[in-house]
Amino acid sequence: MLTAGQSRALSELTAVVVATNSRITMGTPEEEDRAGIAPILVPITVDCTGTPIGENGVDLGSSREFELWVPADFPFMHPEVRTAHRDFAGLPHVTWTNVICLYLSNNEWDPSHGMRGFLRRLLTWLSRAAAGTLVSVELPWHPPVGAFRSSERPVVVRADLTPDLESDRGFWTAWARLSIQHETYMDVVEWSREPTGPLSVPVVGLSQPVGFLFPWSSRDLRRQLVRAGLNIAAYIEMLSRSVAINGANVSPLLLIGSPAPPGHESGTRFASIQAWDVGERGTRAHWLQVFDQRPSRTRRRDRSRPVNWLAGKRILLLGCGALGAPIAEHCVRAGAAMLLLVDNGSVNPGILIRQPYRGCDIGRRKAEAMADRLRDVADFAPAIFADSGDAIRVKADDLTNFDLVLDATASRAVAQRLERLRREVSAPPPMIAVMVGHDCEHAIATVALTASSGGGVDLLRRLSIRERDDRLTSLREDLYPSLPRTEPFLPEPGCSDPTFVGSAADLGGLAARLLNASVEFLSTASNEDTPTAAAVVLRASLGEATYSHYWPNDVVRRDVNTGYEIRIARAALASMRTEAVRAAQLGRIPKETGGLLLGQIDTACDVVWIDQAMGPPPGSGTSPDGIRLEIGELPDRLASLARRTGGLRSFVGAWHSHPRADPLPSATDADTMGKIVNAEVDAPRAALLIVLGGAAGAWERWLDGTGMPEVHTQMYFPSGRSAEG
Repeated sequence: MLTAGQSRALSELTAVVVATNSRITMGTPEEEDRAGIAPILVPITVDCTGTPIGENGVDLGSSREFELWVPADFPFMHPEVRTAHRDFAGLPHVTWTNVICLYLSNNEWDPSHGMRGFLRRLLTWLSRAAAGTLVSVELPWHPPVGAFRSSERPVVVRADLTPDLESDRGFWTAWARLSIQHETYMDVVEWSREPTGPLSVPVVGLSQPVGFLFPWSSRDLRRQLVRAGLNIAAYIEMLSRSVAINGANVSPLLLIGSPAPPGHESGTRFASIQAWDVGERGTRAHWLQVFDQRPSRTRRRDRSRPVNWLAGKRILLLGCGALGAPIAEHCVRAGAAMLLLVDNGSVNPGILIRQPYRGCDIGRRKAEAMADRLRDVADFAPAIFADSGDAIRVKADDLTNFDLVLDATASRAVAQRLERLRREVSAPPPMIAVMVGHDCEHAIATVALTASSGGGVDLLRRLSIRERDDRLTSLREDLYPSLPRTEPFLPEPGCSDPTFVGSAADLGGLAARLLNASVEFLSTASNEDTPTAAAVVLRASLGEATYSHYWPNDVVRRDVNTGYEIRIARAALASMRTEAVRAAQLGRIPKETGGLLLGQIDTACDVVWIDQAMGPPPGSGTSPDGIRLEIGELPDRLASLARRTGGLRSFVGAWHSHPRADPLPSATDADTMGKIVNAEVDAPRAALLIVLGGAAGAWERWLDGTGMPEVHTQMYFPSGRSAEG
């Protein structure tokens, strides 16, 4: 009894016979006694009269007979076509001398095309066989295979041929050195003219292509190799040397390399490599499975994707948690040359819900458990190291050993530490910081290039105070809530650190998207016109597409005595220039002017951010000889601003100008700054004074918008302590 699929195949075949006006004719189907299990055989005859014959083509004669083997699961499995003769033996896509391989992979078969599509494919193959064009630059070439598989471990070819072997196009013998890093397979890591140590096996390099299939019998294989140029005595001597070198460590093997057929350029001496298990006795040749991973032959599946930027990079990853752990795996799979994992935490049962650790890792240090896991993921990239120390102890010198620093700790202290350290290195590596909000609604990545004036703390701050962007309103409340959260999420008894709500599916997807967007910015940032810093924001629950923010560098000055770095936003400097121009237009004699500075002073990072410069407050007085800033109303006027920005933007100091003069502070300046930092109520811990000046020519050019003034910075502290920069 035929299956429904086989009955359908016969019906479709009958329709094809009618449609082709008997160019294809069908014989009587034959079926075995195992109904519903075995395929059925359907003889067909194809009329080949008048088929053009090319220079290297096959004469098909007036007709050709074939056997179609239709599987029980047709159309979900494609039929197989065979010949009753060996006329096609040795042709491309012919195995076992009489089986025609019409599909390079099962995925090429489209069940919806049915028998009509299958026969169309057979007719195309016949026309190309007659024309001699089964192999060409335009058509895919199936390398020769060894059909029988040995029980020995498969072979993974990692190394390219040496230049002398690559350039030798004649028949030759050589040696390959194996490496057994894992019990399930062997690597080929070196090629040489002579054995270079243990696990060396002989190699035969053919000068002519072997066809589609290596011989299936050991005797035929030896005969073929002798016809190709192998000296039997030399061959036996090589096998004896291999056995003496390797002992019982590996079964006697012979690697055979074949060039590509004419008309197909492979780009390397060996278009195909097969491994013969010589130690397997019997009439059949036993072939090992070979995976060709030579750099010259393989094309990375991620080569056009953003993470390809990570290939060959040395990466420092801080934090192996919900974001850091999946990102670590992405880095290894992308081909990072070296990865150092830093995390002082341990694996506990609760984190298994969303972090890629195993039950057997409970109690282990995260960094060590993750390093072991990643070595199993990609043992060909063994430069994976674990550090179970605290990420806060990273030193400036450590940064110089890496091409990228990834901060996935979600720790403010670590972020501020990195912000300070990158100032101590002349050329800090690019830095990426990733984090999620308390309910996994927001995910953020900040990216600072080597030339960026700030790192993760700087960029997260810029993002949070960005105005005129309604999409960031909920983000600011998530990261910097105006009121403390009364119900912090504590996932299990004894957990002292509040964490966030989120699943493995949430974090896995967010980690991948953040990494992709970040390295895409890094890979395109070589252009001098591109920004030096960026932030990526994801809105998880809304499925909102990634949107990014970019910034130019601040104008940076440093107090050499205190170590404070003053970062002046270009918009703030432009506001000072606008006020200086206004003052200059009031009379022939340039007047001093000035105002208040808004931003943030971070005493951990030793950084002062200036986001906004205001003009003179009400009640201030300006004259050609100086300026007096009225600061009496400051606390009331600026307290609400600080509350609205979570303390990210508040009063940090004052500025004023010295037109056409040196920008040195006066006694009045010192008196004003002293009153600010020594006030009894709401006095800032420190305050900044900026004085702008310069010679007449330089000053006028700045007012015209074509230059920069001289900038003097000075920090003031309570009790009169000050330092100049």
